[in-house]
Amino acid sequence: MTLGKYIFLLVGLCLLAVPSKACDWCGCGGGLINPSVLPQFHNNFIGLNYSRLSFYYPEYETIDEMQSIELQMRYYLGPKIQVLGSLPIRQLDRTGSNGNPSLRGIGDACLSLNIQSSYQKSLSSIRGYFLGDQARYALMVFGRKSFGMSTLMPSTGLEWEWLGRDVEDRFFVNQSGGSGLFLMAGLDWFSSSVVLGFSYRHPIAQAYAQNEIESRSRWGIRVSYLF
Repeated sequence: MTLGKYIFLLVGLCLLAVPSKACDWCGCGGGLINPSVLPQFHNNFIGLNYSRLSFYYPEYETIDEMQSIELQMRYYLGPKIQVLGSLPIRQLDRTGSNGNPSLRGIGDACLSLNIQSSYQKSLSSIRGYFLGDQARYALMVFGRKSFGMSTLMPSTGLEWEWLGRDVEDRFFVNQSGGSGLFLMAGLDWFSSSVVLGFSYRHPIAQAYAQNEIESRSRWGIRVSYLF
């Protein structure tokens, strides 16, 4: 067994071993793997992704700033079938009239089968709280420019995000769910074994939580090891 297969097996076991505890504050910004362009399409990878997003509550004049660091992986089972894994650690900082509370913890571990789009089926937490299902679809164009043994890949496009409403005690949770359309731009640098990337998303149309919440711009950086 190669080193890459050992890494995949270890990460996969870690993701499966972590209990899925739904996080009440992430119902409008769940942790799917970034569906942007991933260079070296034929390669498996393991990496870290840092992302930052925010939601504004006009009625309460409150802003939620969410930060996430995710351990991510991709492993090909066949030419067109890949397994994606994600284990996020998240922090929420709230600024508003109700004080400035913070929350921190491990988010939902996710293993998903991916062909052309991303979809996440959420499980309940030990408290009986169900996060809504989540899906994202992206249409992108990108270019490539080689510099010796490395390559730059700029990209742009549109992403549509759909978040199902959360459920607690068989009732829908207020201020959860919705959809949004984002304009995306990104830049990736990669060599034969390392990828560095930056991505930015700006909302151009949205309807979150029955229009009670406004999503703001999002950005993220990532580093991955290819094998």
